[in-house]
Amino acid sequence: MTTYKDQNRITLKKIKHSDFASQETNCFEATVLFDGVACATVDNDGRGASTDWHQLSKATDKSDKAYRDMQAYIATFDSYQSSFTDGVTILFTDLSWVCDELVNDWLEIKDMKMSLRKRVHWLEDGKIWQTRSVSARQRDHWIPQMREKYGAENVLNGLPEAEALKLWRMV
Repeated sequence: MTTYKDQNRITLKKIKHSDFASQETNCFEATVLFDGVACATVDNDGRGASTDWHQLSKATDKSDKAYRDMQAYIATFDSYQSSFTDGVTILFTDLSWVCDELVNDWLEIKDMKMSLRKRVHWLEDGKIWQTRSVSARQRDHWIPQMREKYGAENVLNGLPEAEALKLWRMV
């Protein structure tokens, strides 16, 4: 059994997100790839409904097989307890839930990258701290000083994306 976080076989490409149209849920559309093969599209209008998915309309034998294999793969994912209802209700993972979570991850990475371009972020006493918004020149001047003071592994700027994201999520 696995969860969407433990897998890298299902990915999204060509993500188009509309912040202003996102009300109850994220408003987005994207192409779903399974093992690198485009096999479906997903979309959500952002008004609270679940995410819709559709097999590619011009499916090839390769994309059709990828779609069927993806559905079988998702069926092996762990179920989870809902934190929105009574906390006991068991929900089962489907493609819409996986894609919603992948979009949330994509948005979080996008926010992190934007902030890292404008500020220096570092870990101190179990908390993430940041400088004020500065020019790229000033930021690049401060990064070596922060690495020396707090240790290179504690300064998010310049860390590999996955490591920086782990620290970022501590916020």
